[in-house]
Amino acid sequence: MVVVALGLAGVSIAVAGFKVRQYALTGPQFVFSSNQPGALTIQGQDYTPETKVLRVFIWDFDHSVFSIPLEERRRRLLAIDWVEEASVSRIWPDRLLVRIRERKPVAFVLFRSGVLLIDAHGVLLDPPPRAHFAFRC
Repeated sequence: MVVVALGLAGVSIAVAGFKVRQYALTGPQFVFSSNQPGALTIQGQDYTPETKVLRVFIWDFDHSVFSIPLEERRRRLLAIDWVEEASVSRIWPDRLLVRIRERKPVAFVLFRSGVLLIDAHGVLLDPPPRAHFAFRC
């Protein structure tokens, strides 16, 4: 009798978990919408082009915020040249918060094609428009 009760409890918990998962993935209140102001909040972005950050999330709009693979989006953010560190968090019920720590240029590098910046780890950076950098010895 105890085994049957435990089995029924286990099945009930599994069904309830499945229903909660389905609700989170299909409920309209969890839709990550580009039409909603503040749906994507980006902090720490000064020189990283906003278009590059938005491109990381372009296919996530109009889907549940719970279906977005946060670690994959973080990896894609780290592929942007100015981004040294990034985190992506879900904010209840339908928002994302992106925190970026940008690279700090330490010197200019002259190429035939123009001037680039370089950070302490040797990463070459395109100079952002309208930015002014001055390095001292």
